[in-house]
Amino acid sequence: TTDGNVVIEADTANIADNTKLQIRNTSSNVSILAIDPDDANANIDLVLSSQGASGRVRIKDSSGGAALVIGDDDTTLTVSGGAAASGDAGDAVIKGGNGTGSHNSGDVRIKGGTGGASEGKVYIADSSDNEIAIFEKAASAVNEYSFTNAATGSNPTMAATGGDTNISVALTPKGNGLVVVP
Repeated sequence: TTDGNVVIEADTANIADNTKLQIRNTSSNVSILAIDPDDANANIDLVLSSQGASGRVRIKDSSGGAALVIGDDDTTLTVSGGAAASGDAGDAVIKGGNGTGSHNSGDVRIKGGTGGASEGKVYIADSSDNEIAIFEKAASAVNEYSFTNAATGSNPTMAATGGDTNISVALTPKGNGLVVVP
């Protein structure tokens, strides 16, 4: 408590089960763990929950720089929408920040990893982890594709854009494959 006001409250609704929130620290980090000291093999979720329709769980960098959510060493970080319980499963939405006034809104950037024996690629995969699209890196790239949707009666576009003035669009089949246009 601070000046008689409670700042942390422990709810004992499930006190019969020995699940706990544990805080550990080292010289370089503080860890918050969901544990069951009676069962080291129990699967215990750690749930961060906000209150109200506009409540949010926020990740903040105390120095004012870019916040980062990262998997632990040698692990894969998966972000997923919620599973179906009484309705359709939740979508996973990655969204740029909202701009205000004369300030631009944030972009969404998906990047492969760097360093190591090879640079990471960006994949789009189906539900069985089969590749649908692979985005490769070109050294010193200055040109790219821009995809733009369209209103009723207009065509969406796939355009070559970038630093060069005149840029062709290349479609390259594999082996004896063809570019098929209806």
